[in-house]
Amino acid sequence: MHVDKDIIKIQLADKLIRDRVFWSYADVKAEDISDEILIEKVLIYLDIEDINSLFIIYPYKIIRDIWLKEIVIQDPLYHSLNLLLAFLYFHIKSPEKYIQKISYKHLISFR
Repeated sequence: MHVDKDIIKIQLADKLIRDRVFWSYADVKAEDISDEILIEKVLIYLDIEDINSLFIIYPYKIIRDIWLKEIVIQDPLYHSLNLLLAFLYFHIKSPEKYIQKISYKHLISFR
């Protein structure tokens, strides 16, 4: 079965737009949303099926890197989400410790 990655991207972007995730932007169109923003917003705002779709259209490493760079550093705001993603998608054995370590590294990088 052939999967059209562009169609999946547009469907995910349309869901985010419909859910008003980009409420502060005027006239956002699906094709205007970068891959990085799409991945970040899907991880934060959409459901498991949509997150699973990300792994069909993007490499694991890209999704993981965006999660680390954009979402983990916002812990504790997304603490429960980070635990879920760490355990379910990124196969991290001790998610709590891992998230604390990444958050700490991020904080000390500002010194």
